[in-house]
Amino acid sequence: MKRATNTILHLPWYVFLFSVYPVLSLYAQNVTEVQNSYLWRPLATSLVGTFLALLVCRLLFKNWYMASIVTSIATIMFFAYGHVYIGLKNISLAIPFVRHRLLLPIWAILFVIGIWMITRGYRQPERATSVLNLVAIIALLFPIVQTGNYLIHQRGAEQDVPRRGFAGLVLPADQRAPDIYYIILDAYGNTQTLTELMDFDNAEFLDALRNQGFYVANCSQSNYASTQLSLVSSLNLDYLTAFGDAFVPGSGDDSNLSAYLKGNATRYTLDALGYQIIAFETGFAWSEWYDADLYLSLSRTLWRGYNEFEDLLVKTTALRALYDMNILLKPDEVTSPHYERVLYVLESLKVLPSMPGPKFVFVHLLMPHDPFDFNEDGTYFTGSWSSGSREPYFEGYRRQVIYISKVIPEVTASIIANSPTPPVIIIQGDHGPSYYYSDVERMGILNAYYLPNGSEFLYETITPVNTFRILFNAYFGGNFDLLEDVSYMSISIDDPFTVTEVTNPCMEK
Repeated sequence: MKRATNTILHLPWYVFLFSVYPVLSLYAQNVTEVQNSYLWRPLATSLVGTFLALLVCRLLFKNWYMASIVTSIATIMFFAYGHVYIGLKNISLAIPFVRHRLLLPIWAILFVIGIWMITRGYRQPERATSVLNLVAIIALLFPIVQTGNYLIHQRGAEQDVPRRGFAGLVLPADQRAPDIYYIILDAYGNTQTLTELMDFDNAEFLDALRNQGFYVANCSQSNYASTQLSLVSSLNLDYLTAFGDAFVPGSGDDSNLSAYLKGNATRYTLDALGYQIIAFETGFAWSEWYDADLYLSLSRTLWRGYNEFEDLLVKTTALRALYDMNILLKPDEVTSPHYERVLYVLESLKVLPSMPGPKFVFVHLLMPHDPFDFNEDGTYFTGSWSSGSREPYFEGYRRQVIYISKVIPEVTASIIANSPTPPVIIIQGDHGPSYYYSDVERMGILNAYYLPNGSEFLYETITPVNTFRILFNAYFGGNFDLLEDVSYMSISIDDPFTVTEVTNPCMEK
């Protein structure tokens, strides 16, 4: 028994541990953004690829231990290439000289030299097995602990958030309860911001909505300058300061945001009233309502499910060279996950009215927010785009805001025409564009309401925090007071809950 145990401990398991480390490490760095379901295919692919490489090396070197060392070096260099390339590109002086046609040969030469030195100078590779196993285990502990700590903390936060709805509300007595569509167009700014920053006049879009019966709040601002803070506030009908110690200024701990977003008061109020909760895949783990009554996402075959995490992983490996040369890394796939997701959501919204209701439909659409995958006519943008500097950002944003402004009136017209009872449709930006010259441009948002009952309560400077207060009052017998419309800008990404007030220019007039 002891001999068998020693044999197992001295097997070169490290070769497989090294192959999964880059995947787990990248996941740990992006755990707040990535669904855990995105993890398994890259892990499986990496393990299978490593196993095949190990078999080839075994045939070449006639020794499992030497084959394991060579395979591990190849694996490490394969996964490190993209990081080295990105790092060199970020060094301003090196940018003109960093090209795949130069770096790849250097990388290959270093690999060959390393293998030659090991095979020539290391005659007993089995002696390194225990040490390399230990190194691999210690390396894996870092992403595992980091990920586990976040997931445990997140699960605890979700359990601590009170699953509360608002009591005393009732369904309308004289008609069927309306379907409610809450559509967030991420980073869609107001007319003034779009005109001044993007040289785009969205008057035609707003007129199309008004002709359908929408009320457009011309002077609306977001309550907060980031998506999570904004949605937590609007869906819970209050400012973050109302949630006790959950969001403490200066703490930088934003782990409770996802819990308050997924377990929001609007959702549970409507659920208690008999509404079916419908949510779409968003691409961000913190805003995915997996436990909705109906959670809609793209049908996933092996390749159609190619997702943002896999895309990011590819860019950090030696496959980055193929990626940058526009060589397809996946068959029958000429678009991006983001592009397909947006089209899927837009088409699905048109057919949802046929489903038996009542329904509360939550849509967080990453438009016109980057990635900038859309041309103005809705075709896939095949060129390169950037969100890292002002002018390229404006160019990409402008393409997408023009496209989404064309298609949204088609979607809302279909919803209205096919709904047996006049629906409620709320279309809001969560904040303005990411590049701006003043805080007012960041806070100004699109805010449009199709509210057949209760539109008289709407006003030009309404902010999202009062949206569902008005809706509950108008449709479900609520008695909510409207809050003062205030906008807050976080002082930094690292300290989101320390804020300064941004005055709405319309209120100064």
